[in-house]
Amino acid sequence: MIKMHKSFKEILFSKISYLELFTRLFVFSVLFIFLFFLSVFLCLSQFGAGASSEPVIIDIIYNICPFIAVGAICIFLMVKNYKGQRYDDVKIYIIVFIVIIVLYLLELNTF
Repeated sequence: MIKMHKSFKEILFSKISYLELFTRLFVFSVLFIFLFFLSVFLCLSQFGAGASSEPVIIDIIYNICPFIAVGAICIFLMVKNYKGQRYDDVKIYIIVFIVIIVLYLLELNTF
């Protein structure tokens, strides 16, 4: 009898080795840990001791949310697209780089 429903794991990880998946996830986790600390540092350097009356936690969350969105997009693109073909790592890194630059330009209001 033909199996009609594939499990979620089979759909996501078909045609990709666990070593390749671990390597990609490791690279992205290091990238986003770095971006997390960078955004926290930028937020704390913008608002020095007593320089702003706004809560710093709200600013930190505001600076981190775009990177969480970028991470979700990258993980979606990293596994495979809707036709079952995986994107190359180079395309993913270029997409991440462009999105991060655009987010920082929007943050600095340079447009």
